[in-house]
Amino acid sequence: MTNDATEDIYKGTLQKGLFHRKVNERLIQQSASIHSADKILMDSNLNISDDTEIRNLIETFGFILINEGRWKDLIALHKKGSQTIASTAKYNLLVGIAYYIGNHVDAFSFLKASQTLKVELPANFAHHLDYFLISVKGFGCEEIRFQ
Repeated sequence: MTNDATEDIYKGTLQKGLFHRKVNERLIQQSASIHSADKILMDSNLNISDDTEIRNLIETFGFILINEGRWKDLIALHKKGSQTIASTAKYNLLVGIAYYIGNHVDAFSFLKASQTLKVELPANFAHHLDYFLISVKGFGCEEIRFQ
């Protein structure tokens, strides 16, 4: 056995060990999460993320991305999450605003989901939600009823 072969085995074993450690850390975090429907996501490069991390990134930096005209980045980040991501009113509002630029039907579905959780939103965000819902309605989406 050569030194190169030994080094390759060592690096492979180390990478898999670190991967398992990350998985176990995420499982522990998952069990303590309020959003128990969140999923842990792994890609082919052994990168690990979860719905909680994606939700927090969107809720923290979503308005910044939108204000910088990087709504495609926000949508790409949203798509990295599972399709059953347990979302909040703010998350749905931000994704709805991002989709508003080019896909009014998807924007409407996220904005409508945000409207059902509207009590979670501060007043200024609730006003943003009302504005975008009215705007989407102007593009022929389903009739909107405000509460």
